[in-house]
Amino acid sequence: MLAKSIAESISPLAGELDPAIADLVRVMRERGFETISSCEGHFKPDSFRHAKPNVVFVALDRALLHSWIREVSRTAGDGILTAGFSMFPVWNPERDIVHEDNWIVEIDVSECQSPEEARKKTDQTVKHLVATLETATRCRPLATDTFVRSRW
Repeated sequence: MLAKSIAESISPLAGELDPAIADLVRVMRERGFETISSCEGHFKPDSFRHAKPNVVFVALDRALLHSWIREVSRTAGDGILTAGFSMFPVWNPERDIVHEDNWIVEIDVSECQSPEEARKKTDQTVKHLVATLETATRCRPLATDTFVRSRW
């Protein structure tokens, strides 16, 4: 179930972060993305392919988000798993509006052959995500991309 308001989800970093995703969460917070939740994947021998290391976050700085997605897409290489970005809406009952600034970045481990490979490649991918976010911060676009919503 989704939170009814983004205000109910955003909070200071509290509690322990999963160690394998903690660096990414910290850098995202330093760059202005409010993280809501995260998970390192917790790879179990019989179900590791279904684990999706992820960070759920609020992206009010669309220029930085667009720059980061470009950098991730341009620089994927050997040992780096696919990292997908997706947006999901959240309704705010106090203002009766739907927020569209909620995002998740997920790491796909489904092609890994073992939990050990999934952990190793996830660690490499987290480092890649951190490095690309740093690059995206320095190489922000002058304008953001826009799209037209259809009326289907």
